[in-house]
Amino acid sequence: MNDSSHAPILPSGGAGLNQRLVSSLEALSRASSCLIAVVGLAVLLGWQFDIELLRAGLPGRTPVNPATALALLLAACALWMHHQARGRPDTAPVRWLAVTAASLVIALGAITLTGYFIGHNLRVDRVLFGAQLAGNRVAPNTGFALLLIGVALWLLNSPRRLRRALEQSVALFPIGVALISLLGYAYSAEGMYGLGELQRMALPTAASLFVLGIGILCARPDRGFVSVIVSDHAGGVLARRMLPVAILVPAGLGWLTLSGQRAALFSEALGVAITAAVTIFAFVAFIATTARSLSRADRVRKASERHLAAQNVTTCVLVESATLAEAMPRVLEAVCKSLDWVMGVRCAGAWIPRRTCSATRRCTWPHHGCCKKWSRSIVASHSRTALGFLAGFGALGEPRGLPTLSTSRTSRGRRRRRRTACTARLAFRSSVPAAFWA
Repeated sequence: MNDSSHAPILPSGGAGLNQRLVSSLEALSRASSCLIAVVGLAVLLGWQFDIELLRAGLPGRTPVNPATALALLLAACALWMHHQARGRPDTAPVRWLAVTAASLVIALGAITLTGYFIGHNLRVDRVLFGAQLAGNRVAPNTGFALLLIGVALWLLNSPRRLRRALEQSVALFPIGVALISLLGYAYSAEGMYGLGELQRMALPTAASLFVLGIGILCARPDRGFVSVIVSDHAGGVLARRMLPVAILVPAGLGWLTLSGQRAALFSEALGVAITAAVTIFAFVAFIATTARSLSRADRVRKASERHLAAQNVTTCVLVESATLAEAMPRVLEAVCKSLDWVMGVRCAGAWIPRRTCSATRRCTWPHHGCCKKWSRSIVASHSRTALGFLAGFGALGEPRGLPTLSTSRTSRGRRRRRRTACTARLAFRSSVPAAFWA
């Protein structure tokens, strides 16, 4: 089996990817672009008609700067144009428009950060509705996130030689910035969505940047590290199960702890101890459950591989053998080796069914007569006897046929041996090609 640890990530349609999940993530990316475009238009309409709910999301909160709303609208259009141009010929004009929109977003973020670094407002954020802003500026963390969002969109729509899914790595940073701001609003911690006395990131801006970053991650789920998450391999299954827990459990417990402390239900030290204990218990329980599920799936996979190997070896033996009399001992030995039946491997070479065996007579051991010619009914009859031999061997130290197993005096032992024989018959019949029994 080839080592897949250093294999390149397969493109869309390659083996190992969950195509249904890939399609769902692409649809999620398109939906996120539409949602962000609606948010940007709503903010601009809020400034135009002086509607505080559209500008800030909640009464009394920091309103979204019109320049930020315009940048979000341009970013959403760039993401949407990427999906419109993907997989279609002659889409160079659309991609150039997307690259232009991404470049404008980069310029806004870079100019904002430059103004904060030099300590002078370059007034790029006062181009729209300047008379109504009253000191409202683009926040520095918003400018940093917009800069990275623009870079990610530029990479997403860049020429073919740069298409290495680098936008996914870049998009993680604005997602992190937006997530910190969202947690700051959830925990009522102003230091998490603002830097000192500078302008704070607005709540709609934080939510929009988070959704936009997720949309960029899901734009090409068949490439980059997202393709590992959507794969059907054990790593993909583990990632899909662990990521929601790793994000939601700490965030939820943190909010519950702060709420309990503010309500004077317990002290700060007790709240930290409860959070640590519940987090440890939740992760240990979830990891144990996931490990058990993956172990079960791995056992099924290994059993399937052994049966497939037995089938391949049996086919080769049947092709290479001149007669069934010559093939049968080698087939039994190959099946025993593939299925790890050690005692059967030692004794399979001595078993050769004879013509006079019947369903009510046990074959002698270790010497058997052999016949030159075989009919279809004799092959089927002796194959059943052989299965009884393989199933019964090891219980008493000698091979026993199915008729002997079925006449055991102990009912419990008889049922157990019947189950073993049936299992052996199923394994053997599944390992021999259907053309052999036809």
